[in-house]
Amino acid sequence: MLFSRILNDFFSAFLVPALSLIIFLFLIPEHTVPALLATSLCYEQEWEDAPTAKWYTDASFSGLGGLLCTPDNAVEYFFSSWEDLGVNPNDFHIGELEIATLVFSADLFSHHFRKRKLWAWCDNMSTCDVLRNEGAKCPGMHVCLRRLHHIMARDSFLLRGRHIRTERNTGADELSRPSPGHLNRFFAWARKELGATSFRRVSPVGVPELMQRVKRAHDARAAAIERRDLSC
Repeated sequence: MLFSRILNDFFSAFLVPALSLIIFLFLIPEHTVPALLATSLCYEQEWEDAPTAKWYTDASFSGLGGLLCTPDNAVEYFFSSWEDLGVNPNDFHIGELEIATLVFSADLFSHHFRKRKLWAWCDNMSTCDVLRNEGAKCPGMHVCLRRLHHIMARDSFLLRGRHIRTERNTGADELSRPSPGHLNRFFAWARKELGATSFRRVSPVGVPELMQRVKRAHDARAAAIERRDLSC
């Protein structure tokens, strides 16, 4: 009886955890393990605000835009109208457009963010609340937040939102309103404020797919509410 109890304690204390770790390492893809284990390393870093990181994003019902200025003063930027990306902005509220743009920008520039903690500037309060609370009542914004968490885990960085007035986000605001006049003002701002010496346009990926998931999420909630109201 005593021997059986000792053997049981041995299995519980040592063998089961060891086997669980071995199974975990075999099941998780090799390239994912370092990212998961390294995520906590960035907690030792100081938080960087947008002017320090030189990273800005913004969205409007006209379009979306974002930029990152690298240490060699080269500006990588993206901008587009929603329609050119196959998205009808009238299907979404501005909070969904803002956080989706943040997701596209984080995905594009995440290789610059490894082991860093960043404040993302945003002039939409609901987006900042979602980033701070790490949760959203809006199903569409929750879809975007889940995608953002995946990107942060993949490339080992942390992101939080800081609310600012629109006029403090000049560069990204100009990009989010795609027209030749706004683009020229963006170039002038980047040369003056960031010391930009070169520009390279990049393109966000996966825009229609994510926005379709966002739309399905809030359409499903609307349908559920309608069924509930009809049953009352």
